[in-house]
Amino acid sequence: MRKILYAVAILALATTACGGNGEADTKSDSLTVTPVKKVKAESFAATTNIRYIDRDSLLVKFDYARHTMDECHQIAMALQQYQNELGAQLQSKQNAIQEKAKNNGYLSEASYNADIKELQNLDRSLQTRYAARADKDNRRINELTKAASDYIDNFLIEYNKTKKYDAILDRAAGLYFNPALDITDEVVKALNEAYNKACLLYTSDAAD
Repeated sequence: MRKILYAVAILALATTACGGNGEADTKSDSLTVTPVKKVKAESFAATTNIRYIDRDSLLVKFDYARHTMDECHQIAMALQQYQNELGAQLQSKQNAIQEKAKNNGYLSEASYNADIKELQNLDRSLQTRYAARADKDNRRINELTKAASDYIDNFLIEYNKTKKYDAILDRAAGLYFNPALDITDEVVKALNEAYNKACLLYTSDAAD
């Protein structure tokens, strides 16, 4: 009996807490959402030996990475075009069969079935060709993006030999960073200088 009374008391308290006087709340249950204004982070003196880069921004501003992304985009667009061309081949074959059937071009069911089988074989063949091309192109894209990423990672190791930072983090790895710790532009400048210098040396050696 005590357990029942205790449960009733708990229910009464919960009802009072949610509805005020325990009576049915006639107001709408929908919440009023107040727009939240984004707070701009302010810079202040850094007190740690940690810095960060915005990798997305770096990939756009670093010449080698930008060229790599452009090449990857071209590969992806060419693959899409190849897929469209194969699809057009299959559609053309299918349209020919439909047109032939419409004009009573099939003298027997066997001849119709033979064309349908040929269409199915073509479909399988085109799928196989596309899969092989897609695998090759995707591997190339992965190689290019990995090369750009490895180039940046290796550069940061060399770069930090003189800076002696305890860590260089990616902006995406944390929720908040003091903007004073951002070294993205500094790293981009150093990356481009090193990369363009290496390109000039390579061009000069090739000319000799």
